[in-house]
Amino acid sequence: MIRYSVQFAALAGLLLTASAAQAATGFTDRNAFIAATSPQAGIDFNGTVPFGSSYRQQDLTVGNMTLNAAGGFIGFNVIAPGGQCADLDFDKWAIDGSPYACSYVDAQVSLNIDFNAPVTSWGADFRRLGDDGQRVELAFLDDDSNVIADFIAEGNDVGAFSFIGLDFQGQETSQLVFSYLFSNASQAYDIFGMDNVLFSTARGAGTPNPVPVPPAMLLFASAGTAFAALRRCKTKS
Repeated sequence: MIRYSVQFAALAGLLLTASAAQAATGFTDRNAFIAATSPQAGIDFNGTVPFGSSYRQQDLTVGNMTLNAAGGFIGFNVIAPGGQCADLDFDKWAIDGSPYACSYVDAQVSLNIDFNAPVTSWGADFRRLGDDGQRVELAFLDDDSNVIADFIAEGNDVGAFSFIGLDFQGQETSQLVFSYLFSNASQAYDIFGMDNVLFSTARGAGTPNPVPVPPAMLLFASAGTAFAALRRCKTKS
């Protein structure tokens, strides 16, 4: 079972509150998330790095996301099959048989995902996230590092598949942090697979950023308008 951090709403979604002024709707059904948010883009890990490559202690940029493990010497993130997830047993974390992001979190090691363009909705398929007595928090932060929504995954059956998606109701999130909150008596870490990411951005896919006009250009344009008006006045007189 996956538990949201605040309170249950309708079956398709849940209202999550990080403060009195902020809210998000959470989904554990992929189709319901797609129907509600119409995500503009998707990311998988097929062909993004050489087969079986590891990005332990390094950044990895895939589409709109830059992933890194923060803290700890042994923290790792790998693209499987291959690397340490495959050494343990690839099938335990595979989502659909294709390459995926396999990540490790514990009390000292978190997984950070920076969004290169802020997103207003985000969701992904997971396997073994918060299973076997583990408890992991997904915290979504804005540009000022304020938490706008969070989701706590816990109590999943061993090896379970799950979908987690959030609609931030027009708010923008710039970073997602996976933090380890709790372990069972025999395991002090959580390893999970992530794949098939969906998201939306505020401006819409393919919409360019507005080009800022330098203040000097604005001043030049104003001076030109004033000079033209002065000439018209002189011509009339």
